[in-house]
Amino acid sequence: MNRPKTPAAKQPESERSARSRRPAVTAAGKSHVSAGSAIRETVESVVIAFVLAFLFRTFEAEAFVIPTGSMAPTLMGRHREYDCPKCGHTYQVSASQEVNQDGVPIDGASPTPHTVGANDSRALTVVVGTCPMCRFTAQIGPQNPNGPQPSFKGDRILVDKFAYQLREPERWDVAVFKFPGEAYVNYIKRLVGRPNETVRIYHGDIFVAGRGQSDFEIQRKPPHKLLAMLQPVWDNDLTPKLKDYPFPLRWQPAPSDAPAGAWQPSADGRSFATDGTSPRAAWLHYRHLVPSQLHWARALSTNPRLPDEPIKPQLIVDMTAYNTSYTMAQGEARQSGPYPPLRDGGGPWPGPVYHPVGDLALACTLDTDSDSGEVYLALIKGGREFRCAFELATGLATLSISGHDMAAFRPAVETNFRGRGQHTVIFANCDQELRLWIDGRLVQFGGDDKAGRYPDLDNFVPTDQDLTPVRIGARGAAVRASRLRIYRDVYYLTGHQLNHTMCDYRTAPSGADFYSNSKSWAEGFAKMAFQDFPLAEDQFFMLGDNSAQSKDSRAWETGHFVHRSLMIGKAFFIYWPHSWDWPVPFFPNFGRMGFVR
Repeated sequence: MNRPKTPAAKQPESERSARSRRPAVTAAGKSHVSAGSAIRETVESVVIAFVLAFLFRTFEAEAFVIPTGSMAPTLMGRHREYDCPKCGHTYQVSASQEVNQDGVPIDGASPTPHTVGANDSRALTVVVGTCPMCRFTAQIGPQNPNGPQPSFKGDRILVDKFAYQLREPERWDVAVFKFPGEAYVNYIKRLVGRPNETVRIYHGDIFVAGRGQSDFEIQRKPPHKLLAMLQPVWDNDLTPKLKDYPFPLRWQPAPSDAPAGAWQPSADGRSFATDGTSPRAAWLHYRHLVPSQLHWARALSTNPRLPDEPIKPQLIVDMTAYNTSYTMAQGEARQSGPYPPLRDGGGPWPGPVYHPVGDLALACTLDTDSDSGEVYLALIKGGREFRCAFELATGLATLSISGHDMAAFRPAVETNFRGRGQHTVIFANCDQELRLWIDGRLVQFGGDDKAGRYPDLDNFVPTDQDLTPVRIGARGAAVRASRLRIYRDVYYLTGHQLNHTMCDYRTAPSGADFYSNSKSWAEGFAKMAFQDFPLAEDQFFMLGDNSAQSKDSRAWETGHFVHRSLMIGKAFFIYWPHSWDWPVPFFPNFGRMGFVR
């Protein structure tokens, strides 16, 4: 179930009664909650009480606990957190399948919950998860050499119950509401559709048509929402270090007839530099070189019989680490989500059902050692190049889109990206809009916050150009690029079903190289499903950010909307994510505390 739960003191009477009827006890009749867990709960309850006592002086708020991952990674449900042993990336995987809605461990030998202890051999437990960076599938359960990773409860959040009495609910709000099918159950989702609209989900984006209108318009996320919702694709500082079987660098200089001035990697492959001597633009290309489980097996084994297949560049897709957990009961692994992690490199149907994501963002640090010349950032979607060009002599930044039909699109503005210096830059192409941040500040082109928007270019189908979807260039300028990170936008699924699998394909992808072979894309991606959802007066449309694991407006039997009367309030602050036991027990996890975007 995808719903937030209030702490015991705040739960509806029906939920408190249900829990009292199903106590979690072991065969010996004792509570399975350990002393450490009891102390943790006590400490956290004290913290919660203190925070609420302080906040209630100012406004009406209520605390909720997130039990599942329908809003991950925006909000975490019960999960396990793990540092990848190969690249060091910290990621989370769902663990909500270990317990029922009352927090009682589930007996894996039976489809119904049983009152078993947390250490009972029959209880379901998460055993593996897959890193979204290097795609290494790691043991995080009992077979982990350092012991099983703990399962953490979901984020504790504060909900402003007074917000929607003062103003209308806004698109992209994270809202709490009563589930239309069970009015005593609380759900939390992102609001994407408002009254008297028709919502269309198409190629992962949200489109809306007003009442009586036939033309749909894409809905763009506000800048602060977009930054919070971007999903990590690759961090070049986390390149795995393998001595005997090194994977190819994902960032590489583009082939050129003029080697002078070409980008050169540092010794560790984390940064690249050009001396600016090339008479033409020198380019650095990112290729999405995703190792499969076969590649990892070859890299970690000395068995010469394992095939040595090259890693082919493929499309960036909507892979989510949170959904790659497996659960195990009585020695048998059981998949928890629709994406089997053990076939993560891209296999034939019914393997991982991924969708290409062309809405991307590049974040990097650029050190310039020239007073003139040009620096370029480029993103590719559907064969079109979306570019931001910097003139070092003047600091002028200019946006452009390839194609004769976009020749007039040239928004420009003077920036502090001028001459010699260091700047942190984010360049994003999401929701049919180009955005640029320099040193943490959003750049407004021509003083207009809408200047980066462009019309529908019908560029949803990838081409060969999309196999190098992110690029950095320089002409006549000495530049060093470091801290290279790539992100993707959230991809919302339509809810369409194919072969009992939720995906947007009308025909099943085929072949192990589907995401690498451009010859199959025209047919596979041009006929993607879309869904329309009409809304009447006082009706709202809700989606979970973790679209593949969210029970939301797309599939409710009671109707695809939430009536205004069921709205509770707006989630606004994560005040207590899971705590750490270092450097002292129950040390607050300050990194995840903050406002809900």
